[in-house]
Amino acid sequence: MNYLIEQCIYPIIDGNESVGQGFIADGLFITAAHVVTGYPNAFVEIGNNRFVLSKEEPCIIGKGDTKKDPKEKDVAIFTFDGIYSFLHLSARNPNSKDYLRSFCMAFNYDMATNAYHKDPHILEATLLNQEEGNYYYCRCKRYEGSSGSPLVVGNEVVGIMHGGDGNGVCAFLKPQSFMYPEGEYNGVIIRTLGNKPKPDEPLTPDYFNRLAREQIS
Repeated sequence: MNYLIEQCIYPIIDGNESVGQGFIADGLFITAAHVVTGYPNAFVEIGNNRFVLSKEEPCIIGKGDTKKDPKEKDVAIFTFDGIYSFLHLSARNPNSKDYLRSFCMAFNYDMATNAYHKDPHILEATLLNQEEGNYYYCRCKRYEGSSGSPLVVGNEVVGIMHGGDGNGVCAFLKPQSFMYPEGEYNGVIIRTLGNKPKPDEPLTPDYFNRLAREQIS
């Protein structure tokens, strides 16, 4: 399971540094809005394609600065062709019994070889009895450049890293803030997928699992 999830996580790069994270879930590329708006030259490499996020048209983008209003949504969602994964967005709230993990793909640049090196980090998170607006809080180690990384239970994404306070407490955006209510389409449909045509069948986890298996095989 860890290996499959790691294939869905991508560092967002500006120059020779990782400035954020993105992940693929339900056929969508998702990251934090403040990463997109704060770094106009940042890019992500998926397969053989390089996307400069500020030059791509997101189907959803919120306001990255949530300090003034926790009802804002620090999320940017893109529809890139041919991306599938075993991760699914979940509209449910995590609970204290969930085994929460934050996945982050560290990025290093080797000047000697002019090559990028990626190193996955899997960090356990503890849910705190604290939430505000569209965010809830966990005790979790945070790496620099981890904004936009997914908080995962099994293969469900239950949170998106917004930021931390420097003392081990991190804020995660609730996916339900930009999804249909739980219960409709198993809680994994995004309200809009831009102008791209939708498939004939419902966008359920089984649908994306099949596409991911076809891509791997």
